[in-house]
Amino acid sequence: MAGAFPGAVTIVVPELYETHVGGLVGAVRGVDSEGTVIGHEPTMSAASAWLAGQGSNTKALQRIGHGLPTGTAALLDFDGPLADLAQRGAVLTAICASHAQF
Repeated sequence: MAGAFPGAVTIVVPELYETHVGGLVGAVRGVDSEGTVIGHEPTMSAASAWLAGQGSNTKALQRIGHGLPTGTAALLDFDGPLADLAQRGAVLTAICASHAQF
């Protein structure tokens, strides 16, 4: 991923491989800037559902209810410092299942 985003800072958190929603959100709260989280199922769909609040895309919410296939991204917007990230505090805007959508 680092090659796709020149200049981006990469933070590897091995504990995220086998974590739960609380562990993922806790790690994200510790980051000082916007970013991308790459992870595994079922944590990614569960975290997306937990974070998705008012104004979220209904079809995207329905899709994450069935899990996210390999190579799929849940796009969430959050306005504010990541330290304030909370349940239903973000907006799920889309689910992207191919590179053509980026």
